[in-house]
Amino acid sequence: MFLKKYRQLILAAGAGLLLGFSLIHPWLWPLVFAGAILAFWVISKTNSAKQAFLLGWCIGTLKILVSLSWFWSTYPLDWLGLEPGVLHIVLLCLYWVPAGLTLGLGMGLASWFFIKYCRQLSKLVSALVIPTLWVLAETAGAIIFSIYTLGPSSYITLGFSFGHTGYAVVALGVFRYLAMVGSVYVLSFAVAFISYIAIILNGKQRIVWILSILLIIFLVPIPSNEITQRGIKVAITETSFLPNTKTEVMPFFDRQEAYFDLVRYALASQSDVVILPEDSRFSGYFSDTEQVFNFLHSQTKKDVVLVDSMRVDSGGTTVLRAFIYDTATQQRFEFDKQYLVPQGEYIPYVYQILISALGPEGVTNQAITDTTYQPGISQRDVSLSTSIPPVLFCFESVTPMGVFSVNRREAPFIAHLVSHGWFKREPEILWNQLDAMLRTQALFNNVPIVQSANLSHAKIYWPDGSIEYPEVVASSGYWKLFVNTF
Repeated sequence: MFLKKYRQLILAAGAGLLLGFSLIHPWLWPLVFAGAILAFWVISKTNSAKQAFLLGWCIGTLKILVSLSWFWSTYPLDWLGLEPGVLHIVLLCLYWVPAGLTLGLGMGLASWFFIKYCRQLSKLVSALVIPTLWVLAETAGAIIFSIYTLGPSSYITLGFSFGHTGYAVVALGVFRYLAMVGSVYVLSFAVAFISYIAIILNGKQRIVWILSILLIIFLVPIPSNEITQRGIKVAITETSFLPNTKTEVMPFFDRQEAYFDLVRYALASQSDVVILPEDSRFSGYFSDTEQVFNFLHSQTKKDVVLVDSMRVDSGGTTVLRAFIYDTATQQRFEFDKQYLVPQGEYIPYVYQILISALGPEGVTNQAITDTTYQPGISQRDVSLSTSIPPVLFCFESVTPMGVFSVNRREAPFIAHLVSHGWFKREPEILWNQLDAMLRTQALFNNVPIVQSANLSHAKIYWPDGSIEYPEVVASSGYWKLFVNTF
């Protein structure tokens, strides 16, 4: 009796879970089609637009909750100054669940619109309109989430693309061609189109359609999408420094010594560009810019570009700033991270109120102050020579237009600076989704993305959609060095 009464709700929950799990590992891609087919079937059987809205919201919310389950890798939230335990779990739930509800709301709105206005459409028209609604649902969810997480350093954007179903299929050959055309949006459209056609066909037609799609998926080769190498030798780095090495005395000195060794080895490799992970703070060990250039010239006779970054506090404003040193021109370029992490680099207004109410005044006020970054100087406003690679900061990779917004046509590669120091255990679910996002961006922009990372992995995302883990050329207890030519 219970199953019969709540049958549609259970099926909607199943559709959401299938869609969510399809995103957490490339091998689970078949689940995205199973989930989309089930979602379309459930919504099409509803009796009213209100019921469709609620079931669609359920589907979208559960999809996002699975996709964002990596939130739990941040436990305990020691940066708040509160004792680990139930309160930390409550705070994580108060971020995780509303994130699912707001990001999933777009699917509810699209389902309402479908029942209200699209049921009478012809099959041909609906085959184009419904997949478009699917894409709009995902982007609308991102916009609603950005409104919910508004804070002193944020803006309304569709950039938060976790849960976009197109990422589930970007590793497959035929879908890589689609990513080259329209990024994740065309991929999500394709997922919805294939699934919706399977719903509106019947009998043998459906079987032929599914078999045809499977043949295309397995037989179409990946695109070559080759780039012309310019012989630029790049030192890619990977480090394993915990956050306390930036502040506590003994770890700080270990960190300083390790970074000097790493940069010396990188320069000794005769690389043209050295890329350090996000917030490495290497240039902060020197008293001024001239000392940095003197050090670089003392280690190598060739021209080199050093890509560094650090937190900068100036006039009550905090930014995460890239410092690019070009020995060929003796110039230092500066620009800042633009897309900031909610709860990591700024605290949304709604959570500032909550944290202030729950914790000791001095501790929580300090936590809020320490996590209030500003976007700062945009690199689009800085005149950069062709020898300087565009920089994509860590969280900026989650916005589908991240590379597009910083890329210059003549750039041989994008430098992606990453640090995952605020996780307490390896967030594999997050990393798999970031791989899909960066794969998609490399394909769409036809440019390699070179990742130097702290507490994550150094990688190269090639324009054919492949991911390369470069070979180690030198290492110590704290770092690894890789060298590749572009």
